[in-house]
Amino acid sequence: MGKSAVQLKPAGFSPAREVARVIDIRTRKPWRRPEARVWPFLVDVLITFSLVMLGAWLFQKMQGG
Repeated sequence: MGKSAVQLKPAGFSPAREVARVIDIRTRKPWRRPEARVWPFLVDVLITFSLVMLGAWLFQKMQGG
């Protein structure tokens, strides 16, 4: 099996707890998941809303309204 970038260490000795801490081998610090940014989602929503409104406006123009 090849080397991986992370190694798993159990968070506690309790067998009921199935949580593991991920340790970065290079820095020996706990790895944490990057926080998702909200701006790309808002830009996608704005673009989608604009396209829907443009389509509705063009549909109204085609219907003679």
